[in-house]
Amino acid sequence: GVNSSIYADCLNNLSGYYSELFNYPKAIELGEQSLEIRKQIYGESSFEYGLSLSNLSLFYSGLGNHKKAIEFCTVAMRVFEGIFNKKEVNYARCLAGIAECYSRLSKYDLALEGSVSALAIFKQELGEKHPLYALNLRNLASYYSCLGDNIKALQFAYQAYNIFKQNLGKEHPYTISTLYFLSKYSVLTGDEVKGVEFLLEGAHNSKEKLLSMFQGLTS
Repeated sequence: GVNSSIYADCLNNLSGYYSELFNYPKAIELGEQSLEIRKQIYGESSFEYGLSLSNLSLFYSGLGNHKKAIEFCTVAMRVFEGIFNKKEVNYARCLAGIAECYSRLSKYDLALEGSVSALAIFKQELGEKHPLYALNLRNLASYYSCLGDNIKALQFAYQAYNIFKQNLGKEHPYTISTLYFLSKYSVLTGDEVKGVEFLLEGAHNSKEKLLSMFQGLTS
């Protein structure tokens, strides 16, 4: 039935698919339907309800309504903390999401504060080799750059790059995209030669990735 947990799960999955197609209004519509059903079935203190809130925050952020996204993420954080009695990975994801929203609103000090807190939780819960930890390092680099500290931005981005390269490989999209950030921050710190080197390395690795994909299709 339309009030069942299975139906709510289907709505939740569909909202994610629409989000991947950048159809955020439809994603929000379906996500809010799923949220309401999960609220009725599981209650407002449940993990399922918290996940729905967290997903909706992403959809609203994608739509450009960052203030609304922050509201949903803030409630989701309280739900997760109440369930686990600690600040764990889901809580940290929300913190990182809120930080990104503040960045989009040009409130870089608040973005930096949230990202530092999220990084500490990711480190404790996942370790320093996990991609989520590295992604947060890269976000932190971006916020430092926006605040004008490109030396720190370069340091954090390089840490992220090494983690991605060691654990995901040099041809992974995260690794390659981080090289472009390194190029940008190098140029902003006045090292144009190093900036070009990072850019060329990224282009080379992208080419290798495309070649391996093509060979896979033709073999």
